[in-house]
Amino acid sequence: MGLACLLCITLPLLMIALSDTKSTWRHITCDAGSFPPGQPAAVTCNLHTPVSALKRTVSVVRYRSNAPTLDIEGSGGATTTMIHLQTGTGEQSHVSVLIIGIILIVVAVVVLAATGVHYFRKKSSAKQKMKKKEKRDEHTDAVSMLQQIPTRNEHEQVLGEGEALIQQECDGPNEKEILKGFEMNNEACQEVMSLLQREIEANVGKDASATIKMFSTLVKDLPRGEENGQFMVVNLGSRSLRILFVRIEGPQIETHDSKTYTIPPDVRLGTCVQLLNFLENRLSMFVTSKQLTDKETSVGVVFSFPCKYAEEGDLTTARPKKWTKGFNCDKVVGKDFGKLLHEKLKNKLTTCKLTIKVIINDAAGLLIAGIHKDKACRISFVIGKGVNGCYMKDNGSDGTVQGHGDEKTIIATEWGALGENECLEKFRTDFDRTAVNFSMSPKEQILEKMVGRLYIGEIVRQVLLLLTKESHLFKPFYSELPALNEKRGFTTENVLIIDSDMDQEYLTTRDLLQHLEFDNISDEDCKLVKFVCRIVLQRAAFFAAAALATLVKHVQQSHVTVAIDGSLWRSHLRFKQQMMAKTKELVGPDFDVTFLSIIDGSEIGAALTTAL
Repeated sequence: MGLACLLCITLPLLMIALSDTKSTWRHITCDAGSFPPGQPAAVTCNLHTPVSALKRTVSVVRYRSNAPTLDIEGSGGATTTMIHLQTGTGEQSHVSVLIIGIILIVVAVVVLAATGVHYFRKKSSAKQKMKKKEKRDEHTDAVSMLQQIPTRNEHEQVLGEGEALIQQECDGPNEKEILKGFEMNNEACQEVMSLLQREIEANVGKDASATIKMFSTLVKDLPRGEENGQFMVVNLGSRSLRILFVRIEGPQIETHDSKTYTIPPDVRLGTCVQLLNFLENRLSMFVTSKQLTDKETSVGVVFSFPCKYAEEGDLTTARPKKWTKGFNCDKVVGKDFGKLLHEKLKNKLTTCKLTIKVIINDAAGLLIAGIHKDKACRISFVIGKGVNGCYMKDNGSDGTVQGHGDEKTIIATEWGALGENECLEKFRTDFDRTAVNFSMSPKEQILEKMVGRLYIGEIVRQVLLLLTKESHLFKPFYSELPALNEKRGFTTENVLIIDSDMDQEYLTTRDLLQHLEFDNISDEDCKLVKFVCRIVLQRAAFFAAAALATLVKHVQQSHVTVAIDGSLWRSHLRFKQQMMAKTKELVGPDFDVTFLSIIDGSEIGAALTTAL
């Protein structure tokens, strides 16, 4: 195609150049009379320009039929000369060449433009198809991929990559000292497991000394794969409100018509009235756009914050116990949030009857979705902006959840709160302590702030800032760059991109740093930045693995399925692999763990609970 376009441009340009080639000309006027173009003719011309007397045969090169002017080649010989003319071939021939050349250029330009448009459309379409394929592949293959527990050699290889980082990638002794606090060996993981297990046992025994307040969700039944119906689900998350429909047809579940609304800071940090007004406004917009007027719709609400039910077994009476993940709405904690929301919708949405059937924690909803897919599912684990884990309190002797029709209790462990009694201070670094200063509650959710996606980028920024100040990185010091000097200037998304850079020349890392306005980036800079991102993520994966291994050992089943979801888990393969491998290593050979990845698991669980 490129060669054809080159010819289309070169050929007409060459023809035009030839059409402008000059010979030696004399301009004469003669009484030529009329004669047919293209035919030989004898004409006596009166030459007004003095020329040498010469009788010769010439060819007319440019002939104007409307004027008695002929341009002849060569020099003449007398004032009056009898010449033989070959008329009609000169000017018309060259004009034709010129016109054809121009036409070809126009055609070439059109072809090139069309080709360019087609190329970019094709490239854009290919990117879109690739994204869709990746999402589809992740959705389709997630379960089968994650159920493959690494063999001993495989998980040793995955863990070995992380444990060799300091020796292989961090060369300077000062750099090693700065980053030493992020190392997590098995002894440290076992200590975290012991601390969390003690908290679980204290809650089970209703010991007042427990520092983590774990909450129970009592469900009257569990999904059997026979549920049917379509339900609206409202997910109140850390930074966004998501509304969607979940259609259930027995074992088949489909989510559709999803709409996400960003929750502005003045709502997240405002009052109860502002939050309820926001929810009512967005629900009204969604109802109108989906033409749900005069329809009765059952609603399940995913509430991704610690909450306790005012009445045991009534899943509409959720009362928030505290805010996490950047929320701090006034006059909500301790209130019957379900009742407040129901009254708000009842008074405002007069054209559509929305009935709130369930308000459920995101991890509890994920566990319900896991049981729908696999009756051996006993644990759910959420790894996203925040973290949490649930386990089913009662179980059958064979490891499957039993007793359809009997009430079952789901325990939300709230393991992200571990460390609020300062039991994790030996594992925290100065970077961790500085990174949480922007938090509304810097002394709460300590482990979550070392693992959750909401904080990883800020921890890495603090490390890079110190390394730069001490001249280990980015020389000279970039004192004005937001990426280093502003809160959240270096995001967790940046960390994940850099850690995924597999190129030996650090092309992706270099491009990202240049986008953040760093100049003259050396290979050593890229290497060190990548190392910082990797070791912070590895520590988070190991902490998460320690928490999960604690739950696996607590339920005491030789084979247990873990339903797992969350933006950090879904978006980063290395984190996923390291967490799986370390969990396998920590639980030992006596426990067989199956990882069941469920996209939209919390929303599906809320819909299933509404259907029960």
